[in-house]
Amino acid sequence: AGVIVAQVEPGSRADEAGIRPSDIIVSANNVRIESMNDFREALAQVDESKSLLLLIKRQDSRFFVVIKPQS
Repeated sequence: AGVIVAQVEPGSRADEAGIRPSDIIVSANNVRIESMNDFREALAQVDESKSLLLLIKRQDSRFFVVIKPQS
């Protein structure tokens, strides 16, 4: 389950957080992500002035990253 990251724009907040292409986003702010629609809905719930906590699966590892708000 989750959504696969297809690309990461250099210099983006995702890039700064260490997200890489082929990573799988498993949850956003502790909400399980099953589909791209789930991910869009989770993003819509986040105030842009707040951080976003993502659970990432990369190969056999799982770890959290924080996407910081735009400054």
